[in-house]
Amino acid sequence: MDKMDYKEFMVKNDLKVEGNLAYGNVKGYPLLVRKKMGKNVELSFYLEDDPWKKIREKIIEYAKLSKASVCFENQHVIWNTKLGKREYTRFQEMLYGIVRIFKEKGVKPPKRCVICGEVHSDSFAVIDGGNHPLHRACLQEQLNLTRERVHSGSYVLGVLGGLLGCLIGSLPCILSLSLIGKTFCVLFLFIPPCIYYCCKLVKGKMNYFVFWMSVILSFLSVYIMELSALTRYNLLQQNLPFEGYYIMRILEKLLSYKGIWLKLTSSAGLNFVFALMGILINWELISQTSLKAEENVVEVINTINYENKN
Repeated sequence: MDKMDYKEFMVKNDLKVEGNLAYGNVKGYPLLVRKKMGKNVELSFYLEDDPWKKIREKIIEYAKLSKASVCFENQHVIWNTKLGKREYTRFQEMLYGIVRIFKEKGVKPPKRCVICGEVHSDSFAVIDGGNHPLHRACLQEQLNLTRERVHSGSYVLGVLGGLLGCLIGSLPCILSLSLIGKTFCVLFLFIPPCIYYCCKLVKGKMNYFVFWMSVILSFLSVYIMELSALTRYNLLQQNLPFEGYYIMRILEKLLSYKGIWLKLTSSAGLNFVFALMGILINWELISQTSLKAEENVVEVINTINYENKN
């Protein structure tokens, strides 16, 4: 069963389809279907409390008759089977057969909102790997809260926090340069997360601004450390003391050199690689801002499917 057949199949069974997922409800019981390799599909029914003991024997017996396998996982009845592209009747028979067992054993459709914990939920939505009951008002409240967090915070404080984080993250490089006269490329891994956490600590703007600031400051720190190492080398070569006047004179000469930036870039190749690795390793950390949280809530809202009152 290819994706087109799968979509047509699920739509005919009154289920919404997004990629390999299909979701809806059967007689009020929330259902999530996952398309797997080939003809394999996984049906997931969410149930409240611990109904497995009530339905275990009957549901396993029915699974054997239906040439399927079944297990119970985190309040979900997980049903695995194979479907041909025209087995509409068999699919519906399985769904209604499973629901019939629920009803016969007194397992009622879930009503408790997974967000607030209160009963009388008014919708189902795909969240945390299942089709769960919830209140639309609770989702809207979550969206409002995340939007408030996106708009809270200050760009100015974010920049200050980023600069502070860059300084803290660069301390191992500074100490290494001061004590043994060189830096180690692996030390640049620490700079991106330090920038992120300091920005968050001072209540800076936690949208994608913090990510791009991390990229800019991380690479800028590489140039600064390379320039510092080159300045130190020139002071030692000329037997000059480490005093402000001589440091500024050396810096002035270095920066007036026409190819200085190309030289710094080529000599800091591995440092840039490790700074980039630090950004990539912490990508999930940096990208999981309030803005990302807002996108996640909107995605859940888009999967809302309403209860069948029949």
